[in-house]
Amino acid sequence: MSGKCATYVRLYNHETGKQFADKLHTRGSKPAEITAKPGQRKRVATDDIPHVKPAKTPCTSQSSIKNSACLASVMRPPIPGYLTAETGKRSKEEILSQATDFLQQYYESIKKSDTEEHDARLYEVCDSICLTGTYELTSDELVFGAKTAWRNAPRCIGRIQWNNLELFDCRDVTSAKQMFEAICRHLEYATNGGNIRSAITLFRQRVHGKGDFRVWNSQLIRYAGYLQPDGSVIGDPVNVEFTQICEELGWSGEGGRFDVLPLLLQADGRKPEWFEIPPELILEVDIAHPKYDWFASLGLKWYGVPCVSDMQIDVGGIQFTAAPFNGWYMGTEVGARNFGDTNRYNMLETVAKHMGLDTSSNLTLWKDLALIETNIAVLHSYKEAKVTITDHHAAAESFMQHMDKEQRLRGGCPADWVWIVPPVSGSLCPVYHQEMLSYQMKPAFLYQVEAWKTQSDKKGKRLTTVKVVATAIRFLTRIMKLLLASRPPLTILYATETGKAERFAHRICDVFKTGFNVKVTCMEDYNTTDLLNESFLLVVTSTFGNGEAPTNGETFHRDMKRLIKEHGKNGNRNNNNANNHDLWYSVFGLGSTAYPDFCEFAGTVDTMLNEVGGKRLTDVYKGDELGGQEEAFQEWARDVFKNACDIFPIHRGVNRKAILTMLGTDTSEMYKSYRIKPVTRQKEPDPLAELEKIHDKKVFPCKVKDRKQLQSATSSRSTILVVLDTQGRTDLSYQPGDHVAVFPTNDKELVHKILSRLELEYTPDTVLQLEMQTEGQQDWTKVKRMPPCTMQEALSRYLDITSPPTPDFLRMLATYATSSKERDQIMLLGKAQSDYKTWINTCHPNIGDVLISFPSIRIPGWFLLDHLPILNPRYYSISSCPKVNPNEIHITVAVVKYWTTASLQSYHKGVCSTWLEELDVGAAVPAYIKPAPSFYLPSDIKKPVILIGNGTGIAPFRSFWQRRELEATCSNPPKFGKMTLVFGCRHPDIDDIYVEETSRAEKNGALLQVKTAYSRLHGKPKKYVQDMIKENPKLIFKHIYEEQGHVYVCGDNLMAVDVRKTLVQILGSKGRMTSQKAQNYINNMRESGRYHEDLFGVVNRLSEPKSNTNRGATSTGSSYWFMDKIKSTFAYEYASR
Repeated sequence: MSGKCATYVRLYNHETGKQFADKLHTRGSKPAEITAKPGQRKRVATDDIPHVKPAKTPCTSQSSIKNSACLASVMRPPIPGYLTAETGKRSKEEILSQATDFLQQYYESIKKSDTEEHDARLYEVCDSICLTGTYELTSDELVFGAKTAWRNAPRCIGRIQWNNLELFDCRDVTSAKQMFEAICRHLEYATNGGNIRSAITLFRQRVHGKGDFRVWNSQLIRYAGYLQPDGSVIGDPVNVEFTQICEELGWSGEGGRFDVLPLLLQADGRKPEWFEIPPELILEVDIAHPKYDWFASLGLKWYGVPCVSDMQIDVGGIQFTAAPFNGWYMGTEVGARNFGDTNRYNMLETVAKHMGLDTSSNLTLWKDLALIETNIAVLHSYKEAKVTITDHHAAAESFMQHMDKEQRLRGGCPADWVWIVPPVSGSLCPVYHQEMLSYQMKPAFLYQVEAWKTQSDKKGKRLTTVKVVATAIRFLTRIMKLLLASRPPLTILYATETGKAERFAHRICDVFKTGFNVKVTCMEDYNTTDLLNESFLLVVTSTFGNGEAPTNGETFHRDMKRLIKEHGKNGNRNNNNANNHDLWYSVFGLGSTAYPDFCEFAGTVDTMLNEVGGKRLTDVYKGDELGGQEEAFQEWARDVFKNACDIFPIHRGVNRKAILTMLGTDTSEMYKSYRIKPVTRQKEPDPLAELEKIHDKKVFPCKVKDRKQLQSATSSRSTILVVLDTQGRTDLSYQPGDHVAVFPTNDKELVHKILSRLELEYTPDTVLQLEMQTEGQQDWTKVKRMPPCTMQEALSRYLDITSPPTPDFLRMLATYATSSKERDQIMLLGKAQSDYKTWINTCHPNIGDVLISFPSIRIPGWFLLDHLPILNPRYYSISSCPKVNPNEIHITVAVVKYWTTASLQSYHKGVCSTWLEELDVGAAVPAYIKPAPSFYLPSDIKKPVILIGNGTGIAPFRSFWQRRELEATCSNPPKFGKMTLVFGCRHPDIDDIYVEETSRAEKNGALLQVKTAYSRLHGKPKKYVQDMIKENPKLIFKHIYEEQGHVYVCGDNLMAVDVRKTLVQILGSKGRMTSQKAQNYINNMRESGRYHEDLFGVVNRLSEPKSNTNRGATSTGSSYWFMDKIKSTFAYEYASR
């Protein structure tokens, strides 16, 4: 549109054929006839009142831009008056002109136009403008003005609710603190328990000669964006600049993806003050999907009340520069824009990978599919949380109703088609087919310049330097990329459950980055199609479960299988490689030889990389947690570096000899300094939220509903059944065979023991922030591995204080020993030779034991905060069927308590098992579900099933027979395959823990038979589960060979090895197979999903006391093994094997 606007514009609906003429955009007001009251002189002549100009449009013919253009799609059009507030002082004539027009609208709305009341009010306003240059609106006028401003907003699709707006008149507020209190009242009203209500709060109007009132936040509730040194962002990228401003003003965030920013409030032009929003006023919705359970694990959430707070509202010539206003969300605003936009959380590729979509080409429409499912998740989650939200179809239909009504009432409706059409399924919405006319009526909401761009500090320094710094960082990043481009590229992938593999990956990075352009990436963030163009790849990975990928390696594993299937094996990679170069690779695996599947996933990755055409730089190296892991890593690193230097062109300036010397050293801490700084917490920490940040997992609250001792009163050991109440949370839904991860708290006595040996600058209950300074830099930066907390909290909730210290840890610890003798002893242990292994196996020392054994050590608190490993969750096989026990999770726990051997005897407790035993009923238990689909019952229910387990290995089988019992009671029960339980324990009167239940299940047909092996029957030889299997070869052979049944094994790995050997023997004798053929048959059962294992480690350890407190029963020379069904009594027993 250019030149003079037409008298009317005819708008056509291309879907319905309906059309109407918009005349509203031409609206102007003739000057009202103002007469003086009797006895008073006329202050303003009629001719002095200027005509109101026609409505502003987004055409550049109305601006200073020479060539005509439409700027409707520009976020903040450079046309003063069209969506953008004018700058500078308004003249009396301009204010009077707008006031006259506004009062005409107001009195027409109450049907009193051109009455004496109207004339008297207009005269009053004119009088005030002439004397003071401004005037004040009455309360009723203010309400009408705010509502009409929403009604006139051309970019808002939800205007049908304009007349229901609630106004809070806060023009009497004088300070930032009063502004904060008013905003809290606004949020409380708007939130309304999830039933969102639209509201606006107006603070004092702009007054010439005084400072403005401003809310610096773009919305009242916003998530922080933390700019990283590499240019990436943690959190919401759109808020990076504002986050930095908050930090400049003294606010300190946690560094997470969803940290709510403080309110920055400015009263009367003074320096802004920041206020934390009370958590009870922040309504947030955790995002889950009605069909995809994995969606909840993405950790997404969003707030319920969208309250725009940086816009100005212009009413009758009066400008309100602080006017926070809220409606409620349309689903696409969250799902498509906040989560989907590449300059926001950019989640589409992550969602697509979890969905198993092909992201290699846009032709697969993977973005569209992921976007739809993300929006479904948002709408579902808000509905489940009972928080108001509307879908884009309903919003579009309501807008069409609004537009039709406005045409009848006002002769038109300002609407910006670019903004009204939703960002998803546009052409499916009726607004897509409707022609619209975009123009600006007043009263109006208008964009204004960001507050910090006009604000200076006490020294006159402009706060805009924050943006300059951000720009400089991005510029330097680009320069570094150009420099690195000349070096050979190297990608390092890692997959980990406990974080150890990630630490090793960064160690190898620190060395290789001197000669290579190195990128370290988690497997779940890696696009496997990039392998086709890689030239050098290193992989560091642990193994989870029974030879499976860690959680963050599962997607990589699945994608690699698909890549192999699509591109073939052995060299076909180069057919798809434009550069036609080789892929050289090497793999380092971390695990524990306490497991039969030691480092199996590392071997799997090695094989897969070879199958896509990769060339091995070295064989797979494996580091054993039980001893020699550090030496194995150093040997692997040296071999990889030497071989890489022979293949890739390394810059002449790289000192290879010096690098090889460094390879045996963890250099990540060499050039860093640490300190702890006391801080003030603005609010009490939420334990669940803190755990989620630390572990990057979604954690949910359970409560202890019941606890039952399963062993007899005469037993010296303890096994308990713990019943957890899920409180109806769908996020804690599970299937028989799944695991539950429980986050425990460390033993109070051990925490006290450690605290007593520390050199603390502050009391144990002082809230501290760990900070780091890199050599050559002046600034201290926050260490994000833990939130601000007290030493008591850190040692109790967040840090692993029971695992034996690693050799690296001991070498660092030795530097704090004041005794030279003790320092030499610790350094000797830190060499990880035979002395270290003996010490670990005989003492299994924790950090408390070490500090007592070497009393001259006095370490600062920051050392433990930075170097102790994180306390990981403990995994339990769930012992209940959800259909039998709704809203409950049952776990079977072997409580671990023992005295160590050697000269220094220490009483040790299993972290989680003892904690669960001591919790009161009703106590909170943080947890999440870890699906284990490889341990589910067969999809073909007619197949026979053999269940084999010892001790607490019976746990998952309880969920199996409970499910069978329930289904057997149906009116038309299905025909099941036969289910046989082979169980091992010590004595029928002591620890046959579920004998009553198994007998009942056997009686009602859920179990075909129960065969129990007892290893402590008086006067009889010890019998184990493998012995019971040997006694029933005909039954076993029939089920697993003739009937192609399934075998489930749960318990310690030594038992599992013996069971496999026994089954091989039975197959050999009954099936007339060679030993190798029988072994291959078992392997094929595993590969085809008929042989299932759920194993936990056995730690060869110490002597078993006859009671938990009988210290004299321990013999230094004897040994025994004990098990903790928690899967991870110690850090390596399950998660990191």
